Amino acid sequence: MVRQCPRLMTEDWAAIVWGAAPDEPATVLGSAAAESAIPAGVRRRMSPFERALARCVLGLCRDDEAIEVTLGSRFGNLATATAMLTDIARGDMVSPMAFSVSVHNAVCGVLNQVRKDRTPHTAVAAGHSTVDAALTELYLRSGGDVREAAQVVVIGDAPLPPPLDRLENGTGGGAFVATRLRRADGGTAGPRERPGALQATDMVAGLQAGASCFEMRGGGWHQCAP
Repeated sequence: MVRQCPRLMTEDWAAIVWGAAPDEPATVLGSAAAESAIPAGVRRRMSPFERALARCVLGLCRDDEAIEVTLGSRFGNLATATAMLTDIARGDMVSPMAFSVSVHNAVCGVLNQVRKDRTPHTAVAAGHSTVDAALTELYLRSGGDVREAAQVVVIGDAPLPPPLDRLENGTGGGAFVATRLRRADGGTAGPRERPGALQATDMVAGLQAGASCFEMRGGGWHQCAP
């Protein structure tokens, strides 16, 4: 009996990749929305990290449809959290707004408010396995969902501020990618073929090259042609 592996197919995707230098413009790819898609009053309260994630997701949304978002981020908005902890250490007042956006799944809640969508969302942090964990979470949540919500996974991390940048271990940051996914018939299960765990930069490169399928093989997700 041939054993099939879990498979997800990409219906649409969006990505924003920050430049290597602070003054270098970001590269906008796929269906990423413009910043104007975020209401101005909300946008002013968001950090560049949340704005990039929100633009990727909003570019994949259709009017008045339920969207179930799975966020995968190793560190979340650590820059804001670090600044807030520094203020506490100095004895300064802490901004309630800064605290609200430092929560790991804050951008998911903001997206629900902007879209007036009460569909549940989830957030995942699993170190170098964050992409694998987020795709697995989406795959499991998408099975037998009576709400029939569209499934979107969004992955991203900003470059870490010093001295925490040593935690990146060479993975860097500044790549944000969202994919609108659906379950599909599984492929033939096989051995693990890629070195290391899938990262956001790998997803962007694969999507640009036309790899619109994700398959789980050997305990990890792989990008491949359909």
